Amino acid sequence: MELLPGNMWEDYKDKTRILILGKGAGTLYTYILNFLGREMDLITPESAPTSSNDFALLISDDPESASGYSPNIVLQTLPQPVNTVLDHLVAGGIYIFPEAIETPDKTEAPAVFCRQIPYPASSYTLTQGSAVVTTDLGPLPVAVSDPSVLDHLEGVRILCQHTGIMEEAFYEALMNYRS
Repeated sequence: MELLPGNMWEDYKDKTRILILGKGAGTLYTYILNFLGREMDLITPESAPTSSNDFALLISDDPESASGYSPNIVLQTLPQPVNTVLDHLVAGGIYIFPEAIETPDKTEAPAVFCRQIPYPASSYTLTQGSAVVTTDLGPLPVAVSDPSVLDHLEGVRILCQHTGIMEEAFYEALMNYRS
């Protein structure tokens, strides 16, 4: 279990709080931000908010400890539903999740209204330590062979769009990413 600051909500209440559940997707997203020169507060137990940007990012594999973060946007890449996080998502928030995961039971709606965006697993072919990803723009060679990253490229792309990163910039950064 990760130890996260107890006052996260108060410290980051004026920022758009993003929670990525899954370290592979979180690493790729932070790489894309750095590649494009975008600033974001990356939350760790020692971090403090800055006033120079609009976003705060928490990457975790532990939905229980991350739920107190009250995210505005959640990208889930973990294989199981995370109702504890959805119960703390802010009203009008965005929940991005793999199609393979069942959405919250219709009879047991989340505590708040949120936009739910399922995404398909990425289509790719592995070749000697790299992959060719099938995209709307055509085949894209990438130096990634980790399925925990490759399977969730579409989820990271959707997150990027919701944080102001256009599709072309996403793919440019992805082509330079090495895992």
